[in-house]
Amino acid sequence: AATWFLREIWPLVRRALPDAALALVGNNLPDDPKFHGPGISRVGFVADLVPEFAKYRVAVSPVRFGTGIKTKNLLALANAVPLVTTTVGADGMNLVNGDSALIADTPEEFAKAVVRTYTDQQLWLRLSTYGRCHIAREFSAERMRRAVRELCDTARTIAPKSAAPEFRWSYRWVEDFAPVRHSGA
Repeated sequence: AATWFLREIWPLVRRALPDAALALVGNNLPDDPKFHGPGISRVGFVADLVPEFAKYRVAVSPVRFGTGIKTKNLLALANAVPLVTTTVGADGMNLVNGDSALIADTPEEFAKAVVRTYTDQQLWLRLSTYGRCHIAREFSAERMRRAVRELCDTARTIAPKSAAPEFRWSYRWVEDFAPVRHSGA
């Protein structure tokens, strides 16, 4: 994601905003020439992202593949930092493009979204406010309790399927199927 951003998006952002600065925050940043250059600072691993988010105007999350909710995206929005991400980066978060975040999948769209968020004060304020409200509403402790309760209630209504008569319900089945060879030690 960072390589894609630095190779294809960052030059477009810098063309529009020559004084823009980019902080690379994350574990195991490669020591690659693409990760160095004008306007780029290498922060690296940070145990607590909250103080970092207070320093920056826009959070970029150019995620291109993966599953699950990206916790950095949650933290950015929870800290009222407008988020520009991809469809993959927004997966599972119920984000609304233009409301709680900006979502773009091509280098040109992504760069335009970053520049718009950085320069348009009204857009920045809307994304900051709505993004934070979205996280408070969608990811609150009460919302999670309710979701778990609903899952448990649904699970209670599911009737188990009968197994084939020849199936042996036994923890030993795995040992019989794939025996572990033990040495005499």
